[in-house]
Amino acid sequence: EVKSLKEQVATMKKERSEDQTEHASVIKSLKEQVSTLNQLKHDESTHLSSEVNSLKEEVAALQKQMDENNATHTSEVEDMNASFRKLHIESCDESQRKEEAVKERLRTLEEISAQAEKESLKRINDLELTKLQLEEKMKADSLHFETEKMQLMDKLSCLEEEQLS
Repeated sequence: EVKSLKEQVATMKKERSEDQTEHASVIKSLKEQVSTLNQLKHDESTHLSSEVNSLKEEVAALQKQMDENNATHTSEVEDMNASFRKLHIESCDESQRKEEAVKERLRTLEEISAQAEKESLKRINDLELTKLQLEEKMKADSLHFETEKMQLMDKLSCLEEEQLS
């Protein structure tokens, strides 16, 4: 009977040793998965940050272009106003016809300027929206990675507790 009990004890020790080896392997695998998820999170964050920075640069370039366009149109409007004043002094009849032409050109330039500004603002709004969408995606991905990480950490904790007991 003692011999039988010793054999049972030896078998139980062997099974426990095999369980501990298996748990250690599972724990190692889970740690590798957590490491991989952390690297994926870092890579995605870096990529999204790069896209956001690129969009910011594009917005800045469009804003600069819009400012340059406005300056050009302002200069043209001022030139047209100067032409208008000069024509008015030269001759009332001739100036009245030219005044109408200048006013028409001025209206056309203002319409072009307004359209260019409208298009630039639309592009800026589109870029801002894309930027916000990318930031939201980055937050969602980060939350997803954190959730998976926590689940893996819980599994790891359970397995470590199971190995200790």
